[in-house]
Amino acid sequence: MKKLGLALAATLFVSSFSASPSSAAGFPDVSDANRFHKEIQYLSDEGVITGFTDGKFQPKAGVTRGQAAIMIGKALGYSAEEQNTQFKDVDDTIVSSGNIAKLVKEGIISGYPDGTFKPAKTVTRAEMAIFISRAFDWGYEGEPEYFFDVQKGMKAYDAIQKLSAWGVAAGYERSNFRPAETLTREQFAAFTARAMNLNEFSVKPDAVEIAFLDVGRGDATYVEYADGRAVLIDAGPNAEQISRALKEIGARPITSIILTHPDPEHMGGAAWVIENNEVETIYESGLPTDPAIHSDYFKAVEANEVTVKTVKTGDNLSPDASVAIQVLHADPKAENADDGGMVLKVSRDTADFLLAGDATPKVQQQLVDKYDLKAEVLKVPHHGEEEYYTYPFIDEVKARMAILSYSGEPDESVVNDLRASGSDIYDTHIQGNVIYVIADEFTQMNVDYHLFGYGQLIPDIRIVKKDLKAEVVTLTNYDRVNADMTGFTLVSVKGNETFKFPDGFILRSGQSVNITSGPNALHQPAQSLKWTNANVWDDGGDAAKLFEFPSSMLDETP
Repeated sequence: MKKLGLALAATLFVSSFSASPSSAAGFPDVSDANRFHKEIQYLSDEGVITGFTDGKFQPKAGVTRGQAAIMIGKALGYSAEEQNTQFKDVDDTIVSSGNIAKLVKEGIISGYPDGTFKPAKTVTRAEMAIFISRAFDWGYEGEPEYFFDVQKGMKAYDAIQKLSAWGVAAGYERSNFRPAETLTREQFAAFTARAMNLNEFSVKPDAVEIAFLDVGRGDATYVEYADGRAVLIDAGPNAEQISRALKEIGARPITSIILTHPDPEHMGGAAWVIENNEVETIYESGLPTDPAIHSDYFKAVEANEVTVKTVKTGDNLSPDASVAIQVLHADPKAENADDGGMVLKVSRDTADFLLAGDATPKVQQQLVDKYDLKAEVLKVPHHGEEEYYTYPFIDEVKARMAILSYSGEPDESVVNDLRASGSDIYDTHIQGNVIYVIADEFTQMNVDYHLFGYGQLIPDIRIVKKDLKAEVVTLTNYDRVNADMTGFTLVSVKGNETFKFPDGFILRSGQSVNITSGPNALHQPAQSLKWTNANVWDDGGDAAKLFEFPSSMLDETP
């Protein structure tokens, strides 16, 4: 149970949008279909919010800074009369002046450097986060969500992290918070209800995340359940690879490991995972593990008192009732590890992930004969090597996505047959970690592009800022994978000038780069790339377009 720093839960949160509030019994413009209906109804039933004189709530209307000050002030139990303030645009004729003065004194809200408060200006989601995080003090329990558009150094960074960790605020699809977006009345009500009553209204994501990790030539698949527990299926070839990949995806502490078979490419990093996490249980195939090769693994298991269990075909290894990790195959008596290693199917609702491990053609045929193998995602057997692949198996699965994990180049015949079966190919060697999110309301892959012919990527890179006078255009990579921008071009439409990105330039996931021109052009990869010292952009107006190929435009700004 989190403690309330300021006694907000016991206070009334009264809206002052209208001098003559309507009945709080319900609002004709807030139906049961409104996603924040319960929060709005809760605050209305408690006499916490009111609507306008016509009885409506106007859920989509923006919230001004003055209105926010009144509501927060009343929530805190302040009884502030109108008064002159330190701000030149807020005197005793402004209805919100008393609350503004009080909140400024308490350090909850502040004005602008020019000495104004701008009470009529609408509040952004970032400002809301700052106000509520200062008004409440819940501590830093829980894990914040990762947002691509919230970076360290932003004024609201810590506040957004806190609200996310508390369960007061969540982001949108594609892991964006939209900090500059105008806050609406329904959002403000929802955030307030959650902050006042976390037990009832806090955001409880019911999403499962599955990440196919970039560990070079090896296997490692991370599964994170809705309650925050995490399982690792195989641990890559070494500590360096697995530690880097887990850090990149922001992995939570791992409580169990599933080792499909004792191949160094699959369990080389297991000792590191055990020593640096909270591993309680390891599931093994029962195949013999060479103590000479894996001595560090055995030492880590013993030193950390980890329970080791041997699986059998048919077992469900998931600790979460909403997700199944079914063992389709495991044979400890097989002649070799690849014949005896585990083949797993991870399932939740209508999404299935078939992890084929290093299954040989013989094992693949047994699986085809025994199971319905159809799955949305296939982890291709043995890193896509031709001698381990059979078309009947690929065709039976008919995966929408096929994951290759290797170093070097995959066999062309395997790639062609995967495409022929209808699979889009995702390659950890080129694209890095591939992450798939399954939630009740949506199923989303956080790699927002497909391969049209092997190796041709369409990433989610956007033009986020264009300063014509300063001659700076800023691009951001919104994918959860790094983008190789070799061959990409940025075009000044009016000037008909083209900037070609240098060969090998990588725009990392979540990062931005400035394309600079003019006398002050700066070349400091990877933050800034110099176009030319000449002026490129027309100050009077000039559109910018970003292309991957001459006929493939990714983004444009007028």
